[in-house]
Amino acid sequence: MSWLLLPGTHIGDLALTEKVYADMKDIAAGTATAEERLAIVADWVREDISVMAKNAASMRSRLGLKEEVLAQKERAKGTWGTREVAFAREWGGHRFSDEEVEKLLAGETIDFQATSQQGKTYDVFGKLGEGTYKGKKFVGFQKLGFGRRDASGAVLPPKEWCKHVFTQAEIQKLTAGESIEAGDFVSGKTGNNFSCKVSWDSKTQKIVPDFGTSGDEPPMSWCGVKFTDAQRKDLAHGKTIEGKGFLSKKTGKKFDAKLTWKEEKGAKKLVPSFG
Repeated sequence: MSWLLLPGTHIGDLALTEKVYADMKDIAAGTATAEERLAIVADWVREDISVMAKNAASMRSRLGLKEEVLAQKERAKGTWGTREVAFAREWGGHRFSDEEVEKLLAGETIDFQATSQQGKTYDVFGKLGEGTYKGKKFVGFQKLGFGRRDASGAVLPPKEWCKHVFTQAEIQKLTAGESIEAGDFVSGKTGNNFSCKVSWDSKTQKIVPDFGTSGDEPPMSWCGVKFTDAQRKDLAHGKTIEGKGFLSKKTGKKFDAKLTWKEEKGAKKLVPSFG
């Protein structure tokens, strides 16, 4: 359909095409200069752009097509240091507020909640700086790290991990370097519940799980079923408890069993019986 753009243009005139070839021969022979002949061609190009724009409108009308208008990305402008800059006002689905723009231009670090391409939200912090994209330098928001920060700038543990939402008390313990234990974590791969202890590594800014057990401390859940405090107490005292609705990791089927917390091969573990 591109031929619909050519009516009335110089580029669509075969006679002018022949003239261009003749001009090229004159330039090669030294009877004309490239500058004088290219000046004429430049005028043709400018005229053709105007004509083709009108032809494009007629073509869309003829074919029933709508003109696609490319959305311009919003940019924030201001003085950054000694430079006048313009940068993308949105990052990770978050639009910088006027206050955030002022802080970025002032060289401050800001925190906000962004959204991944999968639709998941996450906390991030960073500042205005120079970056490189496809070999070209630009000024824009530069991520410094993930997570929330306290007043001193230290990164805090996340609000949740594996679907478990930490309480304020748990976050305080994690921040203080202590471990916490929970039985309602959910595996992102299998969707099954699991229990473990977790701690916060402030250097790597990650939650670190610990699946080991020590002493007479039974797990908080087993095969997708969370134990009550009374059940864990009975297990710790060597009693056998009965449970229903356990989920087999191999077959995906539910089953009932009696459980005892006892030592086998030098380690404490849950031992099921089905009799």
